[in-house]
Amino acid sequence: MSNSTQMFMNVVREKHEQYKAALNSLLSALSDNDQAKKLETNNHLLKVAKELSSILAQEDRPSWLKETILATDEYARKNKNPKSIASGSGWALLQKLMNLRQHGMAHSWNFESAANAKGYDFDAVFVESRKNSNLAQLFDSMIASLEKMLATGEIDSIRAIEALQKLIATLKQNKNGSYFSTMASWEFVRSFTRNVAWESLGAIPGVQPVKVAFEKTLEETNIEMKKLQDDVASKLRERFDVVPKASLTYKREDPLLLEDKSEKDEE
Repeated sequence: MSNSTQMFMNVVREKHEQYKAALNSLLSALSDNDQAKKLETNNHLLKVAKELSSILAQEDRPSWLKETILATDEYARKNKNPKSIASGSGWALLQKLMNLRQHGMAHSWNFESAANAKGYDFDAVFVESRKNSNLAQLFDSMIASLEKMLATGEIDSIRAIEALQKLIATLKQNKNGSYFSTMASWEFVRSFTRNVAWESLGAIPGVQPVKVAFEKTLEETNIEMKKLQDDVASKLRERFDVVPKASLTYKREDPLLLEDKSEKDEE
């Protein structure tokens, strides 16, 4: 357990002890006729309860703590002056506090089990599968081919040059990224190689052989992505009994198949 976790637990328990002392003091004051004391101890319990609540996440706040804040806040709003206590408000507060006292006093904070509990690390599965694949080398090979295309100096289209630069930057940034960034960057590559601008690069003599080499790597990456996805899916089923949904599985398609936009343009 980390030092910060231990410190947090200590603060929570200290505030809880203050809460219990303040609750007992208010219950005692409510049985007497000292109206000023009732207001004072009520406001103190309200303050302590709010302090305890403020350091807890919403889902960690027990019902008895929430009820304490509601009850004492209502009493404070109804009774601003000890000389004009609202009739029946003290008795109503007493009833509410007596009903929650047992839970408030006996509550045990189980942060140890929460701190020690380990959820399923799905990203770790992807990282493991990725290390056992050739994906990083294939991404590097694609990056090298794209940089070689630019280095020829034969591409005179500013739009094509900027598109290639963006593609290179995307591959470099995401080649060792998460599952999502890897899949998204791969889809970005495939969409780029389906457009007419990419096809036109084949007409440039110095670029054409590099383009062919890139497309060969693209096909190899397509196969490797499918293997990677299958390995991830297998590990998820084996370790966590999780069956990947269709939306999360990889669909192998021809990355070089040009999109037919004619029908879309006519719509």
